[in-house]
Amino acid sequence: MSRYHFVRSACEVREGNELPAERISVEYGQYAMDRFGLFIESEHFRDGQSYMEIGNSKGSLMAIDTARDIAVNPINKLHIGDLMMRRPHAESYKPHGVVGFRVDLLEFDTHYLKKELDELRNWRNTEYRRELIARYEAQKKPTGEPTSYHIPFRMQQLGISPEGLERKIEELEKHLTWLRQEPQRQTRRLVYEHATAIENRGYKMVILMAQASQELKLTGKNSKKPKIIKNEDVFNLSALIEADLKAVFDFICPKIDVEKARNYWNEVVEWGKM
Repeated sequence: MSRYHFVRSACEVREGNELPAERISVEYGQYAMDRFGLFIESEHFRDGQSYMEIGNSKGSLMAIDTARDIAVNPINKLHIGDLMMRRPHAESYKPHGVVGFRVDLLEFDTHYLKKELDELRNWRNTEYRRELIARYEAQKKPTGEPTSYHIPFRMQQLGISPEGLERKIEELEKHLTWLRQEPQRQTRRLVYEHATAIENRGYKMVILMAQASQELKLTGKNSKKPKIIKNEDVFNLSALIEADLKAVFDFICPKIDVEKARNYWNEVVEWGKM
């Protein structure tokens, strides 16, 4: 793995290779993945404190507001992009393998809700569901152990009966009708619009950082000192992403039922019992 540190303006690395207080630290791996290339994650610092992270989660984008106060509501991570179950969501930032709080963005936005309804209507087709289950099975290790904590939950969810599926579709159709009524109609696509901006700018930022990192690598500067790159465009994109991320969380967090978010995965399992 390799690490590079972006700064807004020219600076010298301090004594003892101490990193600049305002920087964006980027980590690259060995294997390319979709639009991210070798990018794994970037951590954004201000006054030496982390305020945001952007990550690659198997080809989909994660954005984490690490500066958000999580004392009351622990949800500070947005997971968007190309997801198998079409459920972009917000959740508590936890280490891999730890089940945390979660809420699907469809609760707040008609775009995501309509996508979910399309997906559930496809579940009426037994063969479609079998194919989804097969895709999850393919993600398991040779030992049969899942590669991600969510796989067993989703496989149980796919066991929902035809009658239970119709009840869930009806529930979501009623929620869609509610979101289209005043006053919530005014903000029915707010989350989607900000999330799309985060995703587009995130990919653009990843490309810019990759190009700059590759240029530095090609110069042959293999010093053991931290690799510092000056690039104001990266910081400008970071600021826009931060503003959009804050807008999403400022909008959804007051509306989140924290206890329901805590029990999200229990509810997913209940689908399979319907």
